Amino acid sequence: MGYTLAAYRSHYVLYHHHHLSTCYFFSLNCGFCTRFSSTVERRKSDSFELREEIEKRIRHCCEKETDGWLEEAASLFKGLLLHSTLNPSLYTCNFLLESLSRAGQPELTLSLYKTMAEYGISPDFNVMHKLVVCFCQIQRTQFALGVVGLIQKLGYHLNVILLTVVMKGLCKEGRVARAMELFHSMENNKFSANVVTYNTLINGLCKTNCVEEALDLFKEMGERGTQPSIVTYSTLIDGLSREGRAQEALALFEGMFHNGINPNIVTYSTLINMLCKLNNVDNALALFKEIGKRGCRPNVITYNTLIDGLRKVGRIREAMALLEEMYQNGLKPDVFTYNILIDGLCKANKVEGGLELWEEMWKRQCCPDIVTYNTLIDGLCKDERLEEAMALLKEVYHYGLNPNAVTYGVLVDGLCKKGFCGINKVDDALKLFQFMLEGSSIPEPFAHMSSTNKSSSNGCAEPNKVTYNILINRLCKTGRVDDAKELLNKMAEKGIVPGLVTYNTMLDGFCKVHKMDEAMELHHEMIDKGLKPDSQTYAILIDGFCKKGKIETANNLLHDMQIHGHIPNQVVYTALIDAACRCDFEQAMHLFHEMMEGGCKPDVISFNVLINASSTVGNLQASKQLLKDMTERGLIPDLGTYAVVICMLSQAGQMNEAKGLLEITIAMVILQMLSYMLQC
Repeated sequence: MGYTLAAYRSHYVLYHHHHLSTCYFFSLNCGFCTRFSSTVERRKSDSFELREEIEKRIRHCCEKETDGWLEEAASLFKGLLLHSTLNPSLYTCNFLLESLSRAGQPELTLSLYKTMAEYGISPDFNVMHKLVVCFCQIQRTQFALGVVGLIQKLGYHLNVILLTVVMKGLCKEGRVARAMELFHSMENNKFSANVVTYNTLINGLCKTNCVEEALDLFKEMGERGTQPSIVTYSTLIDGLSREGRAQEALALFEGMFHNGINPNIVTYSTLINMLCKLNNVDNALALFKEIGKRGCRPNVITYNTLIDGLRKVGRIREAMALLEEMYQNGLKPDVFTYNILIDGLCKANKVEGGLELWEEMWKRQCCPDIVTYNTLIDGLCKDERLEEAMALLKEVYHYGLNPNAVTYGVLVDGLCKKGFCGINKVDDALKLFQFMLEGSSIPEPFAHMSSTNKSSSNGCAEPNKVTYNILINRLCKTGRVDDAKELLNKMAEKGIVPGLVTYNTMLDGFCKVHKMDEAMELHHEMIDKGLKPDSQTYAILIDGFCKKGKIETANNLLHDMQIHGHIPNQVVYTALIDAACRCDFEQAMHLFHEMMEGGCKPDVISFNVLINASSTVGNLQASKQLLKDMTERGLIPDLGTYAVVICMLSQAGQMNEAKGLLEITIAMVILQMLSYMLQC
């Protein structure tokens, strides 16, 4: 019989016309196609022999259990289905589906199952069981439920194990309510749930923040006589811990011992993590010491959790001691361990210690990641060691790591601040920022940062909103508002939406250089973009217009501020009072009383502004009353304030009062000098 089967990745297509069969087997390998054909008069016996040969080939391919061979088997099988006289045997169907499922080919299994269903072929129970498992693993529970329905239709009996598998699949997909429906349906059909079933549902409920329902299920377990396992307790403790319900989690932990269940390291790690998040590090340490006594051994995750907890509360020395303990116990710290400690050291202004730990990482064959470098670069920048920070950035490139927005953000921030020798580095920051935007060659003076100095299209990170805000803030503080506005426009071009922080920074910049028209344009722009001005927005604008002497505009803004539900603060009132003092002292005093009636407490600056104004208009009585109110409120007048009032008293011939205030002033000076000497 003249036919040949293709060797590798064959695709079988069989066309049947009348009594003649032409077999085409295409072997798709190395880009060429080999055609095998035979045209013969087929009898039923010939068709049977052909089917047997192809099925033998399918089983042979399945036994190889590699991707290419399994794909060939599936293709040959589909070819059999296409031919009306070559229906595959049920044994081959089962064998192929089982092989695909076992080999971890869920998508191919699903595809083949759909094809078989179209041709009305049903696998046997054992294979269908494996299909349910397979479909649940790839989160295709709708097909798993379909197979369950087919099992029932064919008269097979379902079991708890199979239904639990489906429940687990539903929970993984977040369909916990559907899993609970299946659970209740199972109970109604006289199936007894086992501990695995309960654990599956409790885990699903806890993962979807339904801890109360999980606790109810836990209670039901006890009522039905199902003994909880370590998994049950650990899952519930984790769920309670995530919600910060420490007392309940610890009570459940104690309940484990009463039921004769010893906690494992997962249980301990969960509780330690919870206590650390609540800043209850001492109790976490006490629990950590218990681990060894209970026959458990802490792992790297346990140590990392506790080290991080100590870092967060500033107990870096104890955290470092735990690192030494890890070495002694034969545990290998990972990159997370080192990153936590380096961050803690840098935040405690111990950058040198962070650098030493970084060197220790290399010695212990633990490769730093971009988080390690970002932390060290940030620490060096804050310590004004910019050249060393740049040298570290060079290493980032050297080791093939990709700098991200955080890397550049900390560098831009560091360059913007005054470095050593008092040199302002804003222009350097702008160059670095431009490099980020363009993804081009590193500009001078940053060319030394990359050994190759080639395009960074593969590694240059896009600046994020934080990076823009840092640079815009620094430019505004140095009066370069036009450059800052240009960056604001670039944000929009890059699809980054500026927030209130960005706009308020820009508004403050324009107001500081008295560009009030530009400030109002920006104010209208932010409203047009759907951003609602906050109290700070109004405070910035009111202060700016008051300093410009445009009191009417400032008052209009105050009215607008109050209409929109914002309560004026000290900054707003002080700005308005200061502006009013220049032309209308009575209006200034009216604003001052309005301020206090509105529950806004005046500060030293508010009083100083009014006392100086009262001196200018020669209102001694107002000055004396303001000074009295000030001291009664617990505010300490400065030397300038006393000097103004003493001068007014002297001019009015009230020498005794002037002398009394002078003595207070001298006493203040002496106290300040003594305080300064003690600090030295």
